[in-house]
Amino acid sequence: MPDKLRQYISLCRLDRPTGIWLLLWPCLWAILLSSTSPTVALKLMVLFAAGAVFMRSAGCIINDIIDRKLDRQVARTRSRPLASGAISIKEAVTLCLFLLLLAFGILLLLNRLAIIIGVLSLIPIALYPYMKRWTKWPQAFLGLTFNIGALMGWAASTGEVPMESGLLFAACFFWTLGYDTIYAHQDMEDDLKVGIHSTAITWGQHSRVMIYSCYLLMLLLLVIIGVRMEMLWSYHLMLGVLFLVFTHQVLRTNLTDPADCLRQFKLQNHIGWVYLLGIAMGKGLI
Repeated sequence: MPDKLRQYISLCRLDRPTGIWLLLWPCLWAILLSSTSPTVALKLMVLFAAGAVFMRSAGCIINDIIDRKLDRQVARTRSRPLASGAISIKEAVTLCLFLLLLAFGILLLLNRLAIIIGVLSLIPIALYPYMKRWTKWPQAFLGLTFNIGALMGWAASTGEVPMESGLLFAACFFWTLGYDTIYAHQDMEDDLKVGIHSTAITWGQHSRVMIYSCYLLMLLLLVIIGVRMEMLWSYHLMLGVLFLVFTHQVLRTNLTDPADCLRQFKLQNHIGWVYLLGIAMGKGLI
């Protein structure tokens, strides 16, 4: 394809869809957990899927605009379109505004509460790129930002944000804190050189234990959701599968090998499918 088009695709990370799925999973989980109508659930899932593509792409552009100078100093990111100069700031801003406009159009199809949550989510999205400079826990802020879909999905489905929605949001927060710490281990050496913070650096030699703790907290919260919602036994069976998957991943991941860290990060998408299947089984849908 034309080089310019390839650069735009790279800028939006459309060639790396894992981030889109990780943004989408909390939305899909919330919709399926809360919905009483398969037709409504399917409609919302389609809308949120499109919204996830647009918002993740816009978020990547915002991040790259702010981080373009830092990206030039990190081996993994110096070839990004803005860092390398393949795309201008003006072009990036124009594309970002267009994507935000598309996302806002989808947002207007939802109910009032979901719209309010969606608009407010722009604040942490705009602040996130600065967190690696301001705090040693940027992955925690990403967890707060990336999983607002757990609240939006529930609100769009029921018009409410009940306790179960908050529990799901908290579970997704710990999930993100865990998997994004694995992702951050790719750049530890470069981050230390340029003064960028991450939980991979903050946790240091305790990183593996902390990641596993995050996963266990996620599972505990999902168990509580299952009990509160009176899920069938099959729901908890799938949580047992997740426990085995997380344990295997934490034990085998080589945190000093960037390639393995990226590979384990991408495998998080499997977690999304397993838990979605668990919800469907727990509600007796399959």
